[in-house]
This record gives sequence, structure tokens and C-alpha cells, in this order.
Amino acid sequence: MGYASLDEALAVGSGIERTFSCPAHQDNHPSASVNALTGWWCCYSCGTWGRVDLDRYEYDPLNVRRMVRRVVEKMTPVHQVYPEGWLSIHDAAGPGGYWSNRFDAATCAHFRLGQTADRDAATIPMRDNTGQVLGVIRRDLTGWGQKYKYPYGVDVTKYVFDLHRTETDVLIVTEGATDAMAIWEAGFNHGVALYGSRLSKAQAQLIRRYQPSRILTAQDQDDAGDGAHELVRRTLGSLFPVDRMVWDTYKDLSSIPVHERREMLTEILQEEPESRVANSDLTRVGSTYANHSD
Repeated sequence: MGYASLDEALAVGSGIERTFSCPAHQDNHPSASVNALTGWWCCYSCGTWGRVDLDRYEYDPLNVRRMVRRVVEKMTPVHQVYPEGWLSIHDAAGPGGYWSNRFDAATCAHFRLGQTADRDAATIPMRDNTGQVLGVIRRDLTGWGQKYKYPYGVDVTKYVFDLHRTETDVLIVTEGATDAMAIWEAGFNHGVALYGSRLSKAQAQLIRRYQPSRILTAQDQDDAGDGAHELVRRTLGSLFPVDRMVWDTYKDLSSIPVHERREMLTEILQEEPESRVANSDLTRVGSTYANHSD
């Protein structure tokens, strides 16, 4: 349901995300949305954004908790859920050679990396947005099949890898789960992954509700990675500073030796954000810098 104004949406609306007619343009079909918990609002048609003082409105804490629970349930499709112990099928004998050659033992244990019984695939637990196990992602090791296979019936665009365990102000958004795990291995709990180079609407909503103080994108160092960064910036850059991490020599983050990775992340996370809210520049941070575009 859409409301005629922002005030009406907050005063009488229900739910956390409430749509209303944007005041900045002739909006006959409500295209703006306000978050009833944070006060941030944005028009998805013209790009206008802002924040309102929620102290003007009275909320029943019980109703707020109910709203949060309903939103989480709505964003978490119903799939078969496995108990945590089910993962022992894959990691009881250890992570297997593929993961042991990529990550240290602590990282393999933290993420419960394993392998299939026939050792034809390495496995990564697939979890929903509350951390429950939906199955495993299979990384083919034979060279004959699809590189990554996700649990049947699970729409990965509804999830952000490891967001449920992240508690930092700065998020580092990567393409694949291995890059997010590489960040943890280097000693930082900032990494989350999109399961690909595209940011879906559901994933954008999850990150918006997380309310980071800053977003760093750590996609592959190629044209596709630049495009993936631009998508994140266009979608979330009106609310949070969004910068592109760059580095030399290596294509992706997990390929960088762990000591170099640790030094680079330490340096970057200590830097002040260079892009600003609503900034259209493609700002980069890291070992290489790009001039601001005019």
C-alpha cells in the first residue's frame, strides 16, 4: 500500500519499509520508501533522499519487534532447514585438500568447509539470513561440471553471505564467498558476499537495514568488477559512502597472500571515506588511485 505523503506513511502506516508519493516530483504511483526504524527515505524514481526525525512519531516497541520479525520472515523464503550437525556429513573428516590449500585450519573450521563423500566437490555451508543451514554450495573439482552448484530451490539473490555474523560499522562487499572468507582469514570480520557480481533488490534491502557507516566493494580487478562496483554505488551510494577497493597484480582478493592481504586491509580500513553521500564519482581506495571524474 502506498501513502500520499511521508508523514502519513510514518503516522498511520504499517511495516518497516513504507511507500509514499515522492514530494520532489509528480508521483502518481508512490515510488518513494521510508524505513520506519531509521528514518531514512529514498525515491527509486528520481533519486531524492533524506532522513526524518522519528522523535515526532510515537511507536509501540512491541509492534516494532513484530514488524522486524515479519520482514525477516518475508525476506527468508521457506526452504528445508538442516540442523547444524548435518554439516558433519561434509566436514567431519576435515576440509579436504582443496580448502586446506587455500585457507588456514582456523578459517576452514570457522566456516565449516568440507567436501562431498566422493571428493568430487568442495563444500561451503549455505545459510539463510538468520544463520540456519539450507544445504551446501558445491565447488566442482572434476573440471567437467558447473563450477558452483547451489542447493536445489534456493534463490541465492535473497541472501548475503555471512551478514548474520558481521557486527562492524564498515562492510566489505565481495562477489564470492571465498573472498569474504579471505577477509576473515586476514583478521577482519567485515566481509560479506553477494554470490555473484549482481546486487539484487533483496540484498540491497538487507544491507540498508544493516546501516553500515561505510561500504567498500572488493570485486575482481577487471571491467566486470568495475561494473559490479557501479551497481552497488548507484543502488546504495545515496545512503552510505561507497568506495572501490583496488590492488595490483592479483585478480581477486582471495588470491593475495594472507600477509599482504592483512597489511592492505589494515591500511584501507584506517583511511577516511573518500566518497560522499550522493557522490557520482568512481572513487577508489587501496594500492592504486583513480582521479575523480568530472
